[in-house]
Amino acid sequence: MKNKNLKIMRGLSAHPRLAFLIRKGRRVAKEHRLQIFIVALTLAASLAGLGAAIANPCVTALAAQPVQGIYEISFFADTQEGLVALTNNSLPVLTELVLKAHMEDTSGHPVKHGSVIFQDCLLKGNPAPSAACVSGSGTWSHIITMSVDQNGNASVDYGFVSTPRTIGFRFRYIGQGSGIANGVSASGDVTWF
Repeated sequence: MKNKNLKIMRGLSAHPRLAFLIRKGRRVAKEHRLQIFIVALTLAASLAGLGAAIANPCVTALAAQPVQGIYEISFFADTQEGLVALTNNSLPVLTELVLKAHMEDTSGHPVKHGSVIFQDCLLKGNPAPSAACVSGSGTWSHIITMSVDQNGNASVDYGFVSTPRTIGFRFRYIGQGSGIANGVSASGDVTWF
């Protein structure tokens, strides 16, 4: 009787068939836990091999912050001879203006990707000098959004005007994971005479 009670205390039954099933269930459970452990260990090892990190609530990691960039806008006349840099940012009426954006990091390396949003200044719906937008009386208007090329450039043919006027321009750079911070170029005015 003592041996029978000992078996019952160990979780085994006095009935042989039931005792067999209990032992088999425990063995299967141990094997299952071992398989889960092996799968988890394999997964952790493969993640470590790929450079992934397993989150630890005790560790705080800071994501790399994008670095400030250099955002330059320049102006060109589109002539029969090709693009000519503007002198004093002025050109004759009916001459097409090309806007060029250039972005690089502070070490002089051009950005490799991202987008540029070219903008012109409008005051009450009419093109205006950049001073109107800088003061807040005017608004920067979207011209076009373009991708940056491998040299950190984007350009667009703005077109021409038929009457003398001055228009302000700038661009916004959206880094899109390039490592260079989003930024805005200084504004510049172009005068058609």
